[in-house]
Amino acid sequence: MKKRRDINIPTEEEFERASKHMAARIRLGDKLKEMISSECSSSAIYHDVYVWPLKGRCHVDLFVKTKEDKKSEEAERLREVTSRLLSENIQENYQITVDLDSHERVEIEFNGSYYNRFR
Repeated sequence: MKKRRDINIPTEEEFERASKHMAARIRLGDKLKEMISSECSSSAIYHDVYVWPLKGRCHVDLFVKTKEDKKSEEAERLREVTSRLLSENIQENYQITVDLDSHERVEIEFNGSYYNRFR
């Protein structure tokens, strides 16, 4: 193992290990997104889902079509289904959060830009 010149610069081994962890999180996020989409896409109000597996927690942004849909019992059912799928498919010690939003709000408040919505 090489000695570090500066404590703030990761070694090649540390960088490789971090890259593997990041790739595993991306794969987990893709797997969870696919599962949630598959389970929820039959709902008339479902629009899309974004999954953010982070260290020790997993955050999900679940989007329904309209602001009114967000207030519906069906939206709450989608949130519960999403939480259940996450609980069943990720490590037990992960903190899980599921936020509900609407595509309509993204269109109105962020000019349709999900990039700006997530900033």
